[in-house]
Amino acid sequence: MPTPPPTLAHLGPPEGALAPLATVLAHRLRSLVAAIQGNAELLADAVDGEDRDLALHILEGTAAVERVLADLLCYGHRPVSTPFPVPVAAMVAGLPEALGLPAPVRLALDLPPDYRHAADPVLLRQVLVILLQNASEAAPPGAAVDLRVASPGGALTVEVGNDGVVGDPDQMFEPFHTTKTDRLGLGLAIARRAAEVQRGTLTATSERGRVTVRLRLPPASCPAPPHA
Repeated sequence: MPTPPPTLAHLGPPEGALAPLATVLAHRLRSLVAAIQGNAELLADAVDGEDRDLALHILEGTAAVERVLADLLCYGHRPVSTPFPVPVAAMVAGLPEALGLPAPVRLALDLPPDYRHAADPVLLRQVLVILLQNASEAAPPGAAVDLRVASPGGALTVEVGNDGVVGDPDQMFEPFHTTKTDRLGLGLAIARRAAEVQRGTLTATSERGRVTVRLRLPPASCPAPPHA
């Protein structure tokens, strides 16, 4: 029986060969994109009409490439968690509007008043942004995204659900697994790593045409610094 071809998941964790390669490629390509961007800006200032429109179109393309390279750099960098008592409700409540998501978000908070969880605020927000953006983009037109936040037993759980069809939910977290032609498929891999460095988990389930991604940070996952 022939051996199936290896997938990117066989290359090991980000600390293996894949992450350093992503970092090197991103840095090398960024210098090339910067040169193209600079020349396109000069061209846009020097010409008019269709030629200027073409230059502006090139600039839009370089901006898209920059977003891809930013994902590569983020994936290649191993984050470090710096815990702090995060006011979770305040962080979550303002995100959907701030992100300008294409789908409405139904928010359900089941938290004690003034609840704070020991977490890295930058990494926690990064996970929330990735989950909300992915769910909003995957939701059918007119459908809403459900965002549920709770603190059972002192843990922090965040569930983001949307209607949609996926294959194996575990594949969602594999680097470079994507169904979008303009993306690298690194968002959920980055989000899972951001959860894990905080001793948390990020899992997904798919049932009856609905996808739910669940973040869980355990109680006092990291010792929180005292209030100033």
